[in-house]
Amino acid sequence: MTEKTEIAELQEFFISQKKANRYFRYYLENCVRCGSCIENCHFYQGDYTNDLNAPVFKNEQVRRLIKQQSLLGKLGLYGRPSSDYVDSLSYAVFESCTNCRRCVIFCPFSIDISIINTIARAGLIKIDKAPEMLLMLADMQIQRREFIDDYIEMFTEQVNDLENEIRKEIGDTSFRMPIAEKGAKILYVPLSGAITMTSPAKIFHAAKESWTMSKFDVVNFGFLVGDTVRAKKILKPILDEAEEVGAEKLVIGECGHAFKLAAKIAERWYGKLPFEVELVVETVANYIKEDRIRFDKSKNSERITHHDPCQHARNSGIFEEPRMILREAAVDFVEMTPNRDKNWCCGGGGGLIAVPDFNKTRRIGGEKKIEQIKATRAKILTTTCENCKSQIEDLNEYYNLGIRIEGVVDVAARALIYK
Repeated sequence: MTEKTEIAELQEFFISQKKANRYFRYYLENCVRCGSCIENCHFYQGDYTNDLNAPVFKNEQVRRLIKQQSLLGKLGLYGRPSSDYVDSLSYAVFESCTNCRRCVIFCPFSIDISIINTIARAGLIKIDKAPEMLLMLADMQIQRREFIDDYIEMFTEQVNDLENEIRKEIGDTSFRMPIAEKGAKILYVPLSGAITMTSPAKIFHAAKESWTMSKFDVVNFGFLVGDTVRAKKILKPILDEAEEVGAEKLVIGECGHAFKLAAKIAERWYGKLPFEVELVVETVANYIKEDRIRFDKSKNSERITHHDPCQHARNSGIFEEPRMILREAAVDFVEMTPNRDKNWCCGGGGGLIAVPDFNKTRRIGGEKKIEQIKATRAKILTTTCENCKSQIEDLNEYYNLGIRIEGVVDVAARALIYK
């Protein structure tokens, strides 16, 4: 496909989306290019020499391409696409934007760049210009779901080994880590790492919860890349499993995009779900309120600070639950400034952390987060998102910050008092 053909296909796709999607149309037409977003974007603050790092210029990339097909555009008023337009757009929407939506908080017209970015990503996918790494990872997840029977025996053996280790650790032979067990009230969906299984399992055990674990991992690379078809193929088996188990709640492990997908988007695709969806820290916070778990704070004596993941805090309103847990389970908890909905993005979301070619850009995007971390003088940083953990671990190593990165649930599990 020639570049001219690629641009023509993008124009056609964007124009069709503008007609069909009123939010897309509103955001394109009502941005007055005031620049409020610029000072609130972590990528532009990290590198102000590249206009494509600014949300307003991302919007303009798409808006101008559409207007070039209007009458005035055909007369040349809006110029012509540059020879590197497709590559520039790909950089703008895939590499230098995490869809964190911090700019939306400060925009006087609430222009949501994530809507524009998502549609631009979809257009680039149509012309085969999406990051190959993200597509490959999504396809691997789809394949694992299609052939889950080939994996389940090995997965069960690994979980059994973890179960035996924890029985010895806590001195309780009744400890269990059941997999897809029918009749459980909670279906917990972990990530691929062992600690994302063991820490919640300890808490469920201490709370005497009726629970079981999913045989799938919760990460969804289809959603990260912006491919709805792939995203649905990765998500649907989890929803089906929850129904098969008869779960009253689907509890999502510490993953930002996976929670947003299950809690906010799934019902748009499939209608009302027959179960509740919670983030695991919401579940743990409820146990604290119900006095079902207790902690020994001395097990977490070092200073702890907390990073609010964009998808959980700013985009889902989960602010107080992790703080409740940290105050109950740790001696010295301090806030970053700013925090909650105004917290700076870590720079690794939206799939960036999974693409090695994006390393330089995402580290630039993490510079505001580094400033926040240093100001707290904390020894431990917690968060509730695996992408954030991976990004901040990389920043920690690359810039020698001297901190430990843990999940909020990991801190809670370490301080548990087993009744």
